[in-house]
Amino acid sequence: MLIIQPSKSLKTNKQGVKTISDIKYITDDGEMIAIVVRKDYQPDDSKFITPSDSTQDVGFLKYKKDHTVKPHTHPAHKRVILGTPETVLVKTGKIKYSFYNSEGKFITSEVLTKGDVVVLISGGHGQKFLEETVVLVVKQGPYLGEKDKVFIEVNEKNKST
Repeated sequence: MLIIQPSKSLKTNKQGVKTISDIKYITDDGEMIAIVVRKDYQPDDSKFITPSDSTQDVGFLKYKKDHTVKPHTHPAHKRVILGTPETVLVKTGKIKYSFYNSEGKFITSEVLTKGDVVVLISGGHGQKFLEETVVLVVKQGPYLGEKDKVFIEVNEKNKST
């Protein structure tokens, strides 16, 4: 199984966006903010796209026809997870995601459409729904409501474009 290390052999633009194929790694000064996976991405083999120290493992598992995974369970292990990792799959519609670092500084925006996925790792984010949209959201639970959010004050310095 190949683990993609985001820091190696990726193209980086001035906003801190690292790209490999149809995957974009959004970073700021070494902080991994998010990963955007476009609907057309097809891995050659099984691979995880999140860093090995991430609080959420996200990856692609590719199996040959007739492969079988033995029935199994996942035993309880105590883990300490800080924050609320979140993964979003756009089922229908169109969303403009704005990404911010942990200090609330705007980094970049990406428009996601049907089939795209975003893995939110750190920092902050905002969404503007450009069409009626349905998303599947996977978060670390249990959800604590408004206790799970600290709003970023958007001003001219950190306003998304």
